[in-house]
Amino acid sequence: MEMKLRMTQHQELSVTDLFREYFEENFNSLDIELDDDVSLYENIKILCKQHDKSFIEKCNNALRYAYDTKYGNWDDVNDLRKLYSNDWCAPIKKYFENVKRSNTLIDIGCNDGRELKDILGDNFSKPKITLIDISRKAINRLQQSVVHRHIEVINESFNTAKFKKNSFDFCVSLRTLHSSGIDTNEGLKRCYEITKPKGLIILSVSNGYINDITGEALKGMYNYSTGIVDESKPFQVAKDMADKLISLNAVNVDIVEGNSEIFIIGHKNER
Repeated sequence: MEMKLRMTQHQELSVTDLFREYFEENFNSLDIELDDDVSLYENIKILCKQHDKSFIEKCNNALRYAYDTKYGNWDDVNDLRKLYSNDWCAPIKKYFENVKRSNTLIDIGCNDGRELKDILGDNFSKPKITLIDISRKAINRLQQSVVHRHIEVINESFNTAKFKKNSFDFCVSLRTLHSSGIDTNEGLKRCYEITKPKGLIILSVSNGYINDITGEALKGMYNYSTGIVDESKPFQVAKDMADKLISLNAVNVDIVEGNSEIFIIGHKNER
């Protein structure tokens, strides 16, 4: 089912439009053309081939600007989780009930750390945690609210960050890897690689907004080119991600619908 939606009903900014806005404001003499039929990541790959090496840094700064603008202050984001307090993560909390101090955990696209606090609860101080996000504003907010010696904070894109293989017992990336600015398949491959054998991988796909007019949940994923919220798209994206994990040799892969998103849960093969 599809539903036409006025922009004022969900206030959802486009990362691609913000990326384009950065170039227009900072390099108005530099003409960039983006193909709306492919992801922003694919557009960036094409643009980088057309320009010199210095252009890569411009693209990285434009991406950072886009995510800073859209997600730098999470309280301003149209976040369906707000309707469900910390119950939004109910389908995955059980996997972290017995987390140990010897465990390692990475949260990719962590924003200001609030989602991991909801997930871990009283266990937040136990594992060795790595938090990574491209938004400088979000990371600044995180560092003001989270002060623990067991936490490593990285302000970088997962596209370019370096991690050793088989490093983490838990790999968490919620509502991040299907972003237009990320190569989803490469991101999934890297998640699998950096997870330890038998380690847990938990991903999610966003599934809706808060209707800014009615205050009610509006399920689906917004298409900027059509102005339509497609209720089936989040499930298809989740299935594609699950299929990719299986192709990487993940086991016990499952798809579970939560109140605000769809979770993909799997384990790295022990071999």
